Amino acid sequence: MKSIRRYFRYTVCFAAIYSLFLVQFVAASPPRSVVLIISDGTGVSQLTSLRYTSDQFQFNRFPVTGLFTTHALDDLITDSAASGTAIATGHKTNNGMVATLPDGTTPKTILELAEDQGKSTGLVATSQITHATPACFGSHVEDRDMEMEIARQLSRQNIEVLFGGGQKFFLNNNQSGNLVDSMKTAGYTYVDSRDMLTQLNPRTTTHALGLFAEVGMKPAKEGRMPLHLMTEKAVEILANDQDGFFLMVEASQVDWEGHDNDNEGIIAEMHDMNDAVEWVLDYQEEHPDLLVLWISDHETGGYAIAGGSSDQYQVEGAFTSTHHTGQMIPAFAVGPGADQFSGVYDNTDIGKKLFKLFTGNGN
Repeated sequence: MKSIRRYFRYTVCFAAIYSLFLVQFVAASPPRSVVLIISDGTGVSQLTSLRYTSDQFQFNRFPVTGLFTTHALDDLITDSAASGTAIATGHKTNNGMVATLPDGTTPKTILELAEDQGKSTGLVATSQITHATPACFGSHVEDRDMEMEIARQLSRQNIEVLFGGGQKFFLNNNQSGNLVDSMKTAGYTYVDSRDMLTQLNPRTTTHALGLFAEVGMKPAKEGRMPLHLMTEKAVEILANDQDGFFLMVEASQVDWEGHDNDNEGIIAEMHDMNDAVEWVLDYQEEHPDLLVLWISDHETGGYAIAGGSSDQYQVEGAFTSTHHTGQMIPAFAVGPGADQFSGVYDNTDIGKKLFKLFTGNGN
């Protein structure tokens, strides 16, 4: 009997040591894949509005939090292009510039690095896919308004998944005609409705282009196709790559509702974003080699919680601006490398940390 108890103790001890080793090994290993979620225009108050209007608040599930500054090279208040460039490349630039520096150089983006490493890549947005934030990961232009050129560059970048709005820039491009036709010839499956996206088979799809609106998609409060559906389908397609993947998902329109000072619009967009976060976190639990990083590029509207009722899931918002503000922005992370995103830092450090996780070095 003593020998049985001793064997049992040894077995339990070995299992505990092995489990600890496994956890430490996974934590120390670089991520095989990354899902970067950017909730455009979202600060702490927008997150607070979600916390008080939902009983499915997902951000408690992230073990690591951080805080970062967002200023552009030429202005304390950033726009999405300068901030997107900082996040995508690790470099400051002037407002309006897309993955391009004032001297004209075009630093490599984290998406381009992932492609170099043989990983599959994707961009998902509720704006047009040529808008500033997604553009900063897959194109290089001196002015964010050059959306026809951004569309041309995205069409040639071999990004495996592109989902969002932007039919205007792909179906009738001012220099290249119908980019959708050329992308279909190159092997892309094209979808332009929720039904078509739902029916898309991720196991047999290697490249997918989904354009669901002429420019930006309609607001969440008007019944837009949910962000989590586009995110889910993108991940399922990209996960076919044995080398891993990089996916940027933008909840674009929290920013737009902030510009409009629309409290209910912000809450609707936050709920839509939260559903996508929930799906990604559930997926990450089953795929522990995936790093999930949630950030924003800046805050919009100077939004504040001015009243409401936690019992009735109601929040009253107040605004100090119809533009971006200079607030520090929170970061949330889980998975291999998540610890790199704790503390207080600058938005350029996000790009640098992602490069280091993929290469072991900075960029």
